[in-house]
Amino acid sequence: GTWYLAPRHPEIFEAAIPMAGRPQADSADLDWRTPTYVINSSADELIPIEPTRAAVESLRTQGAPIEIMVIDEVTHFQIPRYRRHLRAVIPWLEGVWGD
Repeated sequence: GTWYLAPRHPEIFEAAIPMAGRPQADSADLDWRTPTYVINSSADELIPIEPTRAAVESLRTQGAPIEIMVIDEVTHFQIPRYRRHLRAVIPWLEGVWGD
């Protein structure tokens, strides 16, 4: 849902952090203004990393405020193992919020 909602409702979302999510087919075609930090694992057996990387790179070339963290050791269903990676995004989030 993050990949869908964030670019379509920048008036609602000050930031977005999609984790283990699939970019929408039209993600790179949208006016992406919501600062976004993507967390995906190359070991995710449901969400391949390459389409995510391609979407992020395409958005970057268009000037979208988007970052990506690719992790290697976490599968799609190992949700608790995403915690430390999500914590690592806190400084970025604080910067976006101006704190």
